[in-house]
Amino acid sequence: MNKRGMTISINMIIILIIAIVTLGLILSFIYKMFPKDLPFPELTIEPTYDNPISFNPASIQRGKANKLTVGFYNNELEDITQDIAPVISCVDVESVDVSGAGMNVPVGSIGTYNILLEIPKNTPPGDYSCLFAISTTQETFFMEVN
Repeated sequence: MNKRGMTISINMIIILIIAIVTLGLILSFIYKMFPKDLPFPELTIEPTYDNPISFNPASIQRGKANKLTVGFYNNELEDITQDIAPVISCVDVESVDVSGAGMNVPVGSIGTYNILLEIPKNTPPGDYSCLFAISTTQETFFMEVN
């Protein structure tokens, strides 16, 4: 029996096991670094003439881009055009970064805005009174910052 051939075979098996474990660790690390891109949340309440703005969710993580879906019923006298973007401002929050494209919403129609909302990381957690505005339509709401 050739012992040298047996030694190489055992060494190859050990190297193969180490390579598979290392590959698994690398893939796990990459998966954690690039999480799945979650879709924008669905609206739970459709906007109406009497309640023209509805949104989901009202809980925000500070220091990261949060996906917010806003439904808007245009009960104004004129169409909303793409150059009119949604604006959010909150009491006691130094800045609220809103990234969302405007859209055309004719009078009597519903539009759905997909917004990325970011609150500074140094904002203390808690509930904040905020104002959401599209054109002249405004809605006050409370936003939970975590």
